[in-house]
Amino acid sequence: MHRGFLAMHAQTLKKWRERNHFSLEDLASVLGVRPEVLLEWENGKRRQPYSLGLVLEEIESKGRRWASEKLKDKVGFLDNLIAEVEDGSRP
Repeated sequence: MHRGFLAMHAQTLKKWRERNHFSLEDLASVLGVRPEVLLEWENGKRRQPYSLGLVLEEIESKGRRWASEKLKDKVGFLDNLIAEVEDGSRP
């Protein structure tokens, strides 16, 4: 069950990334965005996607190894994961 966070505070995103041992570049790659975009999300200079919290929760629950495997399939990863989370096909 989801803990219910969708949007997250910019500093929370950075703390999440650091707590889960992702470099800026690695997490950006997993999410399918440029590192500059992720940095702007972390600094509050750009609005985060609405479902980013759910996506990060999924990454956290599956583990770093799972997310690292997704680096190989990064085209459309974020869009596909958001769609799966929102339509309920992900637990």
